[in-house]
Amino acid sequence: MHNDSMSKQKSNPRSIGATVSFQYRERELSGVIARLTGQAAFVLGNDQCSYRIPIDQLQSPCAEPVAIAAEAATAPVPSAATLQVNEEITFHCRGQQLSGRIVRLNPRRAHVLCENNEEYAVPYARIAAKCPQSRNDVGERLSTVRQLAVDLLDKHGLAGWSFDFDHAVRRAGCCDYRRKRISLALQFVRQVSEEEIHDTLLHEIAHALVGKKHNHDAVWKAKAQAIGSSGERCHDTRFCPPRYIVACRNGCWRVTAERRRRNVVCGQCRGEIVYQTFTEKRWRESRDSKDHR
Repeated sequence: MHNDSMSKQKSNPRSIGATVSFQYRERELSGVIARLTGQAAFVLGNDQCSYRIPIDQLQSPCAEPVAIAAEAATAPVPSAATLQVNEEITFHCRGQQLSGRIVRLNPRRAHVLCENNEEYAVPYARIAAKCPQSRNDVGERLSTVRQLAVDLLDKHGLAGWSFDFDHAVRRAGCCDYRRKRISLALQFVRQVSEEEIHDTLLHEIAHALVGKKHNHDAVWKAKAQAIGSSGERCHDTRFCPPRYIVACRNGCWRVTAERRRRNVVCGQCRGEIVYQTFTEKRWRESRDSKDHR
């Protein structure tokens, strides 16, 4: 009984980026896990579609797939891994079909700015991309990065450590000492070069090797450089847009920010501070208007 249980766990990978096979409407398909939600996984299929599949019906590629009823799988659903900031999408809200552009991707919802300047937090299940992009490259990239991370963990003797993707918007990587897990931000992986990914993985592995107390000190830097990393403390790539455009109502200044601050006024004129959801168009227009003052 114990051996059967272990076998079943191995044939049902549950990690983002894992390659799996499954059956959908009497077809045998394969793809890469892009997102996990409760008892289901969103899989980027090799046919360039996204599927929501119960986790217990996923198989490893080498395993013989188990036939499932057609009703068990739902229609293709997009996810944070298949969509891009600034992409045009449509969605249904209160009986209406609306359209807009994605301004931010969160784990469960996309923040969408519509043509009428109204903003919505839209669950991925409601979204349809106007111009669907190829998902094969995304799935292959996630799978390649996962395998690279696993190989590097093994190469540097980090037995018991694992790798995963996360939804961070500012930091590129993370070393979780408690869970013995290193992770990379999903959007970072999608936008940077293979060299940057490799360097960031080694950066986090160096943290795991020297321990939490060393942070970014000389011991950590020496270890990072010894295993092939640049040893730089921080990356300089902005892979997610800022959350807000923050400005003085009277035009004294304009900056970007990730958080709102309450009960503050302009330090120059004591005027009101105004927050807007960041878009490239708004930021460009705000800078142009300032230049013409």
